[in-house]
Amino acid sequence: MKGEPRWWDVTLAPLVDPAQGGTGPLLVVSRDITAEHLAREALNDLNARLHEEVQRQTESLRRERQTLLQTNEELENIAYSLSHDLLTPVRHMLSFARLARTADADKRERYLGIIERSAEHLSTMIDGVLRFSRAGRHPNQRQAVQLDTLMREVQTELAAQPGARPVQWEIGDLPTVDGDAAQLKQVLLALCHNAVKFTRDQPQPVVRVQAHRDAAEWRVEVQDNGVGFDPQYGHKLFRLFQRLHHQNE
Repeated sequence: MKGEPRWWDVTLAPLVDPAQGGTGPLLVVSRDITAEHLAREALNDLNARLHEEVQRQTESLRRERQTLLQTNEELENIAYSLSHDLLTPVRHMLSFARLARTADADKRERYLGIIERSAEHLSTMIDGVLRFSRAGRHPNQRQAVQLDTLMREVQTELAAQPGARPVQWEIGDLPTVDGDAAQLKQVLLALCHNAVKFTRDQPQPVVRVQAHRDAAEWRVEVQDNGVGFDPQYGHKLFRLFQRLHHQNE
């Protein structure tokens, strides 16, 4: 059809004239291979799409495997907490409830106070397990998030907590990043809450929040002048109810 490109396979062969001992005219043989060429291009395009699909499916499987591993680790953490950490306040309540049955009035009141505090502690831990289990299932709402705005909200919330002490905040320039505002705020709130909590024995608590550009991503650091911890045991801090200091510290 006019206007459409065509592909040809052309062969040129010189004709030999024995009488003259040399070559004569050229023999030209041409064959229309448009259909073969288009079929080969279609096959190459199909192979390319198949390769892209295989790559996409492989990446999807990798992410699903990573999610499954993370979920299994979370379940192990929760199972460990249920079998160890959550049972501790239960044992306290049972033990002091038995003691309260035979104690005099003064001791009974003290034992009931211990039972009440253990129940409150158990309630807090159960709430923590529930929030932890829901954290990874929260659908991401990605948008441009101003970390400095989130940081001001975090400071306001921490200052409004009962018994809050004045804190010297040293906040650097925080960037605008792409992410889920609610989850990023939760991370900042958790880190800064810990920083404030573990500086409670300092005459002047100091919490420093800074951001650094690291290759293609931002690294946000939260530092304080509290008790600190040995970095070689830092990985334990990200397990449920794990701490590197005694609860009284």
